[in-house]
Amino acid sequence: MHAPGSLAPVPTVLQKSSSLPHPKRSSPTLSLNARQWEDVHEFWAPPFKKDVKVLECIQKMATVLVKGLGGMSCKERLRTLGLSNLEKRRLRGDLIALYSFLRRGSGEGGADLFSLVIFFSSSIPGDMNDTRTKSNINNISTTVELFQLIMYTPTFTLGLLFNVMALSFLFFKVKKLSESTIYMIALIFLDTLLLFTLPFKIISYHLQDNWNLGSVFCSTLESLYFVNMYGSILISLCICVDRYIAIQHPFMAPTLRSTKKAAMVCAVICLGTSAGTVFTFQLHGEGHNISSCFHNFSKSTWENAGLFSALETTFFGSMAAMTFCTAQTVRCLRKHRERDNPQTHTTRAEKILVTNVVAFLVCFTPYHMAYFVYFLVKNNIIHTSFQQVLRDIVQGTLCWANLNCCLDGVCYYFVLKESLEDTLRNREKTAMRKP
Repeated sequence: MHAPGSLAPVPTVLQKSSSLPHPKRSSPTLSLNARQWEDVHEFWAPPFKKDVKVLECIQKMATVLVKGLGGMSCKERLRTLGLSNLEKRRLRGDLIALYSFLRRGSGEGGADLFSLVIFFSSSIPGDMNDTRTKSNINNISTTVELFQLIMYTPTFTLGLLFNVMALSFLFFKVKKLSESTIYMIALIFLDTLLLFTLPFKIISYHLQDNWNLGSVFCSTLESLYFVNMYGSILISLCICVDRYIAIQHPFMAPTLRSTKKAAMVCAVICLGTSAGTVFTFQLHGEGHNISSCFHNFSKSTWENAGLFSALETTFFGSMAAMTFCTAQTVRCLRKHRERDNPQTHTTRAEKILVTNVVAFLVCFTPYHMAYFVYFLVKNNIIHTSFQQVLRDIVQGTLCWANLNCCLDGVCYYFVLKESLEDTLRNREKTAMRKP
């Protein structure tokens, strides 16, 4: 007898999966009956790729021992022996068990059998469980769809209204553009482009896996959505850094700041983020006819560590820099208050600075935290039985992040409006003082 988990039963891999020996006629050291297989599913259906490779390696070494097959490649040996790899064998067994369950109905042990089939199917590596099927686990939940509709309706209407009004102020009432206004124009422009994709995202979530507006159109919408989201994050960072330089380092500001440099920075950010369309056009895999837009991305997308690192680094790096610049700017403003003005409350400028960074953190942090955890789960780095719940959280926090497009428009509209009103008041005061 062999110890539990030992590799003695491995020679059974030389037998065809379609002709497994009957338990009563086979040696106990050379085969495991069906119940024993299910009891040791962690060994026979390992969830980790490294364990799968170990079992496949044993099969490859065993097939070399067959006479006349030593000079063949691994695929040729398997084809000659009529064998398949571990993934296909386990998938075939799971499908047979599921078929038997559906034919017999949920009799004794039926529920347990069905749960085992689901578990094994989710453990199979490769693209098997990432195809766009109509299973419940890949569909958008009703809660997420309702939450998105509630969030996007005011975000789209108010965001579009205030962004257009802010742009009208910048183009028609601001006579001279400064560095800050150039960054504002770029930010509002990116936010407005993102807002136009929201109605299609609502339609996509409602259609589930029945997207019928074309794969190219879907990829274009996804590109506008994600590229403009991270472009607005970088422009928000530039606004904070520009304020920090102007207030904290006034003597260096003339050298570091200019309208041309601000326009060049915005152009570089827009071109750099536009290069991200190389990834957004492959979110659903290469050569696939997209049936679900804005969700059900391919397994290769979730395994792309470079894309994950770039997005997370962009946000958390921007978050750290914005927090530092805002804290230093507020500190400098408080230090240079007029000594004869016994203000104990914060000034309007300080409120604007703090409000901007708080809105940024509140909107974007939940999504990037959820995305970080979900990436680890999808790559089997951490394990959880709440993957569907976590998926809903990712989609919900992504909807919440788009609220920033509306808040930016509202904030900068009132900032520009008050600035223009202050300018008019100062001109009136100046005119009244003149003899």
